[in-house]
Amino acid sequence: MTNFPISDGTLVQQVLSGDRKSLEELVSRYWIGIFKILRKTVRPQEQAEDICQEAFLHAVKKLDQFDTSRSFGPWVARIALNVAKEHARRKRVVLMPLSFSADKSSVNQVPQDEKLSSRCEIDGFLELLPIELRIIFLMKHALQLKIEEIAELLETPVSTIKVYLFRSRSILRQKVFSEKGISEDISDDRVT
Repeated sequence: MTNFPISDGTLVQQVLSGDRKSLEELVSRYWIGIFKILRKTVRPQEQAEDICQEAFLHAVKKLDQFDTSRSFGPWVARIALNVAKEHARRKRVVLMPLSFSADKSSVNQVPQDEKLSSRCEIDGFLELLPIELRIIFLMKHALQLKIEEIAELLETPVSTIKVYLFRSRSILRQKVFSEKGISEDISDDRVT
């Protein structure tokens, strides 16, 4: 996690006192990370920005319930995931996975820029994970949350989060190796 000159708790207190600049700072700190997770979690992707915006609005409305001794990012991430699930229940968005074969064609149409092509390929593999595993994987690797933070955020034991991360990595490894025609002779995948 990044260290900021002003803590999230201090910013929240300032927001509760009516300071709009502090609210802008909180949103700018966490918008991109939350949006990245939503963009990989919901379909159509255009809905990710709407859900992100709605999540931050919910967070602001409930800001008086925020524990200022904690980080704001995991708290708003939980709200965002709940908003995404609510949208899915109302059938306004689809929580992935989509079929990989449909996504593979779009990977083949990207320009030959290797970095972009690899990024699209990774996103395609992530879509194969069940939603619960994908969310935990992205919280760990996209938001760079610690396992303990993920466990606290999702109100799930640390051991369960480690198992989910192991399963998600195993599924991804199997899919990548299968797609690339590589033997799966890998030694260790410890979760840290």
